[in-house]
Amino acid sequence: MADQLNAGSPPTTVLLLTHSRCASHVLEKMLSKQPNTVLTSAWFLPTRQLRRDVLKAGPINQVSPTLLSSFMTAFNSEYSHFLQSLSDAKANGKVAIAHPQPHMMLSPQVTSSYVYDNLTTHDPQFGQPGRFLAGGDSDEEPHTNPSLLPDSFFLIPGTIPIINFRHPMLLCEGVYRGVRDQPTFREANSEYFRKQVGNGASLYPVRLMYDWYVKHGPAAGISPILVEADDYLGEEKEALIGQICALIPGFDAQHVIYKWEKATAEEVSAMGEQRAQALQTINGSEGVMQGYDTQGKTIESETRRWREKYGDEDAEFIRALVDKAMPDYEYFRERRLRPDGAARLGE
Repeated sequence: MADQLNAGSPPTTVLLLTHSRCASHVLEKMLSKQPNTVLTSAWFLPTRQLRRDVLKAGPINQVSPTLLSSFMTAFNSEYSHFLQSLSDAKANGKVAIAHPQPHMMLSPQVTSSYVYDNLTTHDPQFGQPGRFLAGGDSDEEPHTNPSLLPDSFFLIPGTIPIINFRHPMLLCEGVYRGVRDQPTFREANSEYFRKQVGNGASLYPVRLMYDWYVKHGPAAGISPILVEADDYLGEEKEALIGQICALIPGFDAQHVIYKWEKATAEEVSAMGEQRAQALQTINGSEGVMQGYDTQGKTIESETRRWREKYGDEDAEFIRALVDKAMPDYEYFRERRLRPDGAARLGE
């Protein structure tokens, strides 16, 4: 169990492995004032457009070597900066709360398999990283995780991974709305629009990392803490966050924040366009807001609302994405850390 593995000295890194549109930045904000910690967030955002270009180019065997090389050059540069941020935190005697999102680190082969071969987490061959490796990895080094980062990164002693997920009826609409609202994107790329949304409106990146940690983490004394957004957004949020803090040596529930000031125009400008867009809701908030959990919602009621808001065709598209993501969601629901402290690791 997590309390038995993640025990002892304060961690070197708390690794937030979260999905976009899963209220992950709320969780980040709530934990951001822990003593002797430093937040390092929004990693690999600069590579997002190149990653999209690789996906748009077609199945991985059709992507030009030049484009793949450009992507990997940018990715390795960002990875180098990421490692430096963790090194700086350690040098300053701080615990890094690092927030890279798995879908931004996945191997292009893994993404391509999901989008073009329609593989899911139920397919045993899905999730293999291939040989696009970051950070100077060689063919001789073990590389079993689905990302571009070497296994050794995720198994650094003292690492505590927190993995979050959210109900697909909230996740899928959020991803659809975010991509739809990009100017001229949909009209010019209708087929790619659906592939891009379908890739983002899924839980497979966090499922792959969770399963990998369950299999490979115990030997290194590492166990993932799996949490659902509903549990830290709803009425039992203080109990759930208290359970998280109890599993991380040095963390204290008294230092969790549930209210904060709105971001100023200067703070938003300093974030840069991409990060400011990702944090748009939380920048305009003054604390954990009501109405962002599943309370009072069902898939059927949300489908009716989508029909009214987006039309029948897009409502059916979103509903299909929800149905596809539900097996991974139900898998997570059974294994999540609960407000009462109960948790169960996967096989």
